[in-house]
Amino acid sequence: FKEPFTLTDFFDRVRRQQVCLQKYFVTNLDTKVNIHFIILVINLSFEKNVKVRYTKDNWKTWNDVVAKYVPNSNDGWSDKFMVEFCFNTNSSGDLAVGQKISFAICFSVDGKEYWDNNLG
Repeated sequence: FKEPFTLTDFFDRVRRQQVCLQKYFVTNLDTKVNIHFIILVINLSFEKNVKVRYTKDNWKTWNDVVAKYVPNSNDGWSDKFMVEFCFNTNSSGDLAVGQKISFAICFSVDGKEYWDNNLG
């Protein structure tokens, strides 16, 4: 899929949803796949939590990975968070070649949750 920040309505989506995937990077290293996300959230409060929920079996099960604040990323109206996860792709690994991964991003602040699921 296209990186959201390349879309003309990216900042409108951030303002509307309060959270949006900005960039992603995928690297393949021998028997590992590393996935990195940069996530943009509206600065609604100092205390906030961001996580990525992902599934490899079409939401029968899922895992959450907590994102970390990117230092000095606050520009007054938004903050950036980053998350990285790694999958083994060898014969006994946790990701098969061609296997689909789906994900959604959750932003929790002031007792509320906001989600980015790519409008799906």
